[in-house]
Amino acid sequence: MAPPTAGNGRSPVVVLDDDRRSRRTSPSRRTGLWRIARRITGLGRRTAVSGIAVAAPVAEQLGKQLGREALRRAAPVAQQLAAPVIEKLPPQLTVPLSAPLARLAGPPAGRTVRRALAVRVAGRDLVPDPESLAAAYPDATGRILVLVPGAGEDERVWQTGVEQTGASYGDRLAALLGWTPVTLRHDPGAELSVTGLELGGLLQQLVDGWPVPAERIVLLGHGTGGLVARGACGVQSLGATPWRPLVTELIALGTPHLAASQQPVTRGVGRAIDEALAGIVVVGRDVVDVPALPGVDYLLITDRTQTRGNPVGRALGELLWWRHRLPATRREVQDLFPTAERFEVSTGTQPLANHTDVHDALLRWLA
Repeated sequence: MAPPTAGNGRSPVVVLDDDRRSRRTSPSRRTGLWRIARRITGLGRRTAVSGIAVAAPVAEQLGKQLGREALRRAAPVAQQLAAPVIEKLPPQLTVPLSAPLARLAGPPAGRTVRRALAVRVAGRDLVPDPESLAAAYPDATGRILVLVPGAGEDERVWQTGVEQTGASYGDRLAALLGWTPVTLRHDPGAELSVTGLELGGLLQQLVDGWPVPAERIVLLGHGTGGLVARGACGVQSLGATPWRPLVTELIALGTPHLAASQQPVTRGVGRAIDEALAGIVVVGRDVVDVPALPGVDYLLITDRTQTRGNPVGRALGELLWWRHRLPATRREVQDLFPTAERFEVSTGTQPLANHTDVHDALLRWLA
């Protein structure tokens, strides 16, 4: 089979002979390349070197096209250049090359991007423009309760256990205190810094298009949804009526509250136990450095079995924290909610997403 050629008809930078060796790559350079590829992809030597050879023209032509142009503008060109050669790659190399280009290039013409967060009404995503909001919330009040689920969850998480409690948080607060609940969808996979930005923009759209003047906003997050809400509070409000000054409470249910910038010392089951007991989440500095929003009450509700007071949790927790203090495995951990009031409930029979004790607390706090 003839080797792939560059767009000008000449042979590409890297050409393989029958022995799968590059004519233009030194032995030491070639060895390093296929060793890296094998380590990343788990491929054999022959397939790894072939993948590098086929991908090399893409890198060369992409470098020529980019120059000083913005990366996003060049991404569609890169996609066109990459398509003929990416299809020749094994699956292990296809996604790492094609997925970043697709994200940079954006959606095809006529298609919309599915954001990680979206307002949900009647089981469907809602575009938060004034007309749609007026139709979806005909009885809207100036008190907006935004319910942010954890990654991989949507509005249905708040209905868990409703047969025991009689209502979700949003329904009860709407009936008794006149709050208007706004539920969201939260897709998994997006970084916390990205979802925090998305939520900040979404909240501004809500305030700008809300059927009545917004008076007060409460953010109620479940699991990692609490971290997303915290991140959104670090996003500057740019609307005519900024949303951040309207926030009075951020309530986090079962949200990891300790941040570590390094990977945990444990792996597999040990890592899961480690993080669950200590409430640790591994995040970057862009997430850790979000300051508390002035004037906002941060309220953190956790499962009592995950606290240090639990005998089993205390024994395992002390062991894990002692291990973290070893010189070879020391980790720096920072409290993500240093100003928060902390509360504990037992989740043996009811989940935090719909818990009787949380219902009672919300009725007191949001009166």
